[in-house]
Amino acid sequence: RPGVLDHLGLDGEVPMRTEARSLVCPQPEGHITFAHDVKKTQESIAAYSKADAGHYGRYREFMLGQKQFLSGIFNETPPSLGEDAGVSDLWSLFSTALSLRRMGHDDMFALLRTFPMCLRDFLGDWFETPALKAGIALPALLGSYVGPWAPSTSSLLLFDEAAKGRELEGSVRTLLDSLERKCAERGVQVRTSCAFEEILLENGCVCGVRVQGGEEFSTEKVLSTLDPKTTILDGFAPGYVPFKMRESMANVRSRGITSVLMFALDGELKFQGAPNKVERFCVAEDLPSIEKCFDAPKYGVLPEHYVLEGAVPSYSDAGLAPQGKHVVMVWAHGTAKELRSGWSRDNRESLIQGVSERISTYAPGFSEQVEASALFTPEDIETTYGVRGGHLFHVEPALDQVWGFRPTIHCSRYQTPIKGLFLGGSGSHPGGGVSLAPGALAAKALLN
Repeated sequence: RPGVLDHLGLDGEVPMRTEARSLVCPQPEGHITFAHDVKKTQESIAAYSKADAGHYGRYREFMLGQKQFLSGIFNETPPSLGEDAGVSDLWSLFSTALSLRRMGHDDMFALLRTFPMCLRDFLGDWFETPALKAGIALPALLGSYVGPWAPSTSSLLLFDEAAKGRELEGSVRTLLDSLERKCAERGVQVRTSCAFEEILLENGCVCGVRVQGGEEFSTEKVLSTLDPKTTILDGFAPGYVPFKMRESMANVRSRGITSVLMFALDGELKFQGAPNKVERFCVAEDLPSIEKCFDAPKYGVLPEHYVLEGAVPSYSDAGLAPQGKHVVMVWAHGTAKELRSGWSRDNRESLIQGVSERISTYAPGFSEQVEASALFTPEDIETTYGVRGGHLFHVEPALDQVWGFRPTIHCSRYQTPIKGLFLGGSGSHPGGGVSLAPGALAAKALLN
């Protein structure tokens, strides 16, 4: 969030883009490009349907109108919906309801109608072109365990729109380097390769942290950006966490559903008929293909037909690859942590080969360009990074796991029932990727 960078004094140090990177969706005949400029997107859509090109302009107006209301919610601490709710929480709920009413009758009811709808029906109200609907739906489903036929998936599209902010000009590494320098300036000591072992309590309050090796640090406040299930279920000695808190946290859904693949390419990634420089792409022909991909985890198997999102980070960070070569990062949907036959070597190789062949369908020669590859399945993410369930966002995005319900109603305001413990990772409101928002809001709660 630019506001967080500004507050930290990093607004000038971390360059931000004025326009979002375009998303290219290759198709059997041509491609659709979702650009920052709505008119350019409409020109791309017009090759498939002039009617949909006109509808897209009105669709963007509708989404921006909803974003004005929802972005306020996504940038503020949610009210408590638990037993500890007080006057300030009731006032917050009243303010939210008032903001909703101020949208106007038509916009308000359009929003309330959209939340429970499935993406298939919502996008069917707007468009007729299968490729267009797939290109809009797939990014909104990243990390979701259900496909576009499932109820309330339209809410994920609204949440995705509300969470969007300005993009980094460079890579995340630029942001991390700047944050590390700012920490050093303010006397903050950063330790790496220092895994935590236990949060220490005294009389039910935080009194310190023990790390692997036995070293202990005394403190009255801890802000954890680990996934909430690891923090609460694994971070304390047995019997120290209140039963109700432990039970509700154990019920939080955090099933990994997305694998991350990295390809080292000899040359650029080139899709047939698409611009030479493709920084973001998605591979999905229509909503049924997305739905079938999300069916696979229900049966503990890999999808027969992959749907993919991808990016080429080496365009933003030249240090990732030698001159003339590139790195392609791909998110493979529908690849669950729990496979009936496990993540065997054969299954891992099958996934890498299947994704490579899928991209080669629209980028001929891609497989021959690949010099090396790396795969991080949800199982790898769990074991390597300590994220329970291997979910990219720690907690699944769903209508019952956002805002005042994320991760649970007892911990939705970052402060937990354990005095001195705060949660500020992606599993807390508003979730998502590297936005700094959960941590900034959690830090605000801690300081207050």
